[in-house]
Amino acid sequence: QYLGEPVQIIASTGKHSFSLNHRALMKVLLTKELKDTHVVLISVAGAFRKGKSFLLNFILRYLTTNDVINNSKPDILSGFAWSVGANRHTTGIWIWNKPIMYTLSNGEEIAILLMDTQGVFDSKSVIKECATIFALSTLLSSVQIYNLPGNIQDDDLQFLQVFTEYGRLALKETNQTPFQTLHVLVRDWSYPYEYPYGEVGGQKLLEDCLQVNRDLAEEKKQLRIHLQSCYERITCFLLPHPGFKVASDPNFRGEIADMEPEFVNSMQELLNHLVTIENLTPKKVNGRLITCRDLFHYFKVFVDVYADDQIPSPKTIFLATAEANHISALMAAKEHYTKEIEKICGSMRPYVNPDILSKEHQRILQDSIEYYKKIPKIGEQQFSQSYLNDLTDQIHKEYKVIIKKNENKGRKLLTSFQPMTILFIVLFIIIAIQATGIIKLLLHHIFSSEYLLILVFVLALILVLKYSN
Repeated sequence: QYLGEPVQIIASTGKHSFSLNHRALMKVLLTKELKDTHVVLISVAGAFRKGKSFLLNFILRYLTTNDVINNSKPDILSGFAWSVGANRHTTGIWIWNKPIMYTLSNGEEIAILLMDTQGVFDSKSVIKECATIFALSTLLSSVQIYNLPGNIQDDDLQFLQVFTEYGRLALKETNQTPFQTLHVLVRDWSYPYEYPYGEVGGQKLLEDCLQVNRDLAEEKKQLRIHLQSCYERITCFLLPHPGFKVASDPNFRGEIADMEPEFVNSMQELLNHLVTIENLTPKKVNGRLITCRDLFHYFKVFVDVYADDQIPSPKTIFLATAEANHISALMAAKEHYTKEIEKICGSMRPYVNPDILSKEHQRILQDSIEYYKKIPKIGEQQFSQSYLNDLTDQIHKEYKVIIKKNENKGRKLLTSFQPMTILFIVLFIIIAIQATGIIKLLLHHIFSSEYLLILVFVLALILVLKYSN
């Protein structure tokens, strides 16, 4: 058993479109412990009924136990829901609600999220649904596993074309590779005598499939060229068939013992390959590592852009990415302001002189503006000024609230001083009146009146209270 469970974050509306479950996603990404943590999002996408959820359960087990085979008896694969049979099981998009924490070689702790997607090209889905699911998986993940049955077909590459067009726009605007890691996983590979199982055979097959030669049509040439330029890394792995019982027995429930040993060994090799420092790439946008909080905003923006009846153009997707990029930068800059102003006038800090508070606000405001400007963003000329104005407005609104809280602190401070002040004056007068003859004599010689000394002390007390406020 593992900590957590799969939760559906994107569901079908029943009209060939999808909606985001904001509350479920917030519970995963916006916790106090995770919101500022960098994140790796591993997503599996591809045709329906080809073992995507089954694969994710192996990844989940490996990340939590560092092994494929569990010594517990009986050893049954569990995690994401799956079933045998011809009909699709997973609908929409699901994620594991307890991210797995992983420590990088530099000591940084990152969160690993696993995402399961609805299979594409089944009899119940239209092209718009398939395109939406595959697009969200591609745009949101840092590690995309493209799950293919049997072989790499030209149609499989063609399905990536819309993202190569988007990638060209992003490269032109930012000079940054838009996508990170694409793992092509070929399931049920039947030709090990030509390309052996595993990573070596997979890389050789991938190289042959992406090779640009004279006989290819110009469109296919361009697709292969652009595909390789849009990803930082593309790898391929060839996986054997898991065995007759796994594929055909309706009573199969995930028992490792019922899987072919060759498949289990290859799965161990695959996971050793996938889950490495080199391959666990934290999510980046425009060259900047993003946090779980940033990822939440990207989910919202990309689901919105695919909410229309029509499949969005690469240009529309690019503009949506730019918008999410600026929202993320704005939130980071505002968080910077909040943290810095809390050090001056937070709930645990004492009352601050209004002039000093105003100067500190102006200083931190300018720092926050610079913080926003320094974050790499897509579409600087088109969006920056608008979001910079939003940032300034939001900070000014927050400052007004801070002023009121500070004034309340001042009133409480004055109220707390009043009883003590009255008590002090009364005690002083009593002591002064009852003073000894020697003190009275000194008062007479120095001030000519003991009441003058009382007056001086009262004035001194008023000055002390004023400057303490």
